[in-house]
Amino acid sequence: MDVVALLRLPGVITGVTTAMPETEEEQERLGRVLDIGLRDALTKLDDMRRAEGHHLVEELRDRLARIGGHVEQVRGLAATLRPAFTRRLDSKLKELLGGVGIDPARLAQEAALLAERQRYQ
Repeated sequence: MDVVALLRLPGVITGVTTAMPETEEEQERLGRVLDIGLRDALTKLDDMRRAEGHHLVEELRDRLARIGGHVEQVRGLAATLRPAFTRRLDSKLKELLGGVGIDPARLAQEAALLAERQRYQ
């Protein structure tokens, strides 16, 4: 359906203060003007959406870079905290066991089982 045919449909243009073109030539001219305006508006909309997409890409890249930096910080902290956590756990176990020795391999196995159970809860 062309623009002129669309304009002829009842109720398509409402609230227009100027009179509708009466001759077919005037209607064709109005149709061409509206077609140009619509194409221009759609081109600008497409340009705006493309620019928005580029901005979103940059924003996401920036956020990913910051997340990557945080991951490295967490890895560094995990490496330094693991020995401290192990010492604290060992101290607490010695306190709870009242000096009874415990096999380090068995302790590691139990810790792994506990961690695995916690992961699926």
